[in-house]
Amino acid sequence: MKRSRHELAAAIIHILAVKGVADPEDGVQVLGSPVDSNQLFAVIPTGRAKVALEDVLMRVTGHRHPTAGDLWILDEAQSLALIEIAEKLS
Repeated sequence: MKRSRHELAAAIIHILAVKGVADPEDGVQVLGSPVDSNQLFAVIPTGRAKVALEDVLMRVTGHRHPTAGDLWILDEAQSLALIEIAEKLS
């Protein structure tokens, strides 16, 4: 089941809110491919959101560090896993 960039962003914002990050809406930027068939997303947390998201992003990607710099690349399955984690926090 394909998810949108907006659904992924909403899930991440929910995780940040649950973890008590101030202004969670400004805590992350989620970029998606303009090509609908390409389900890759770039997740760029701000400084205050990095620690709060680190364990979740490590769990879904299997990587201990961002892909490059502060950028995490999530494929479709990883995005779905992150959304499911957020739903369980509700």
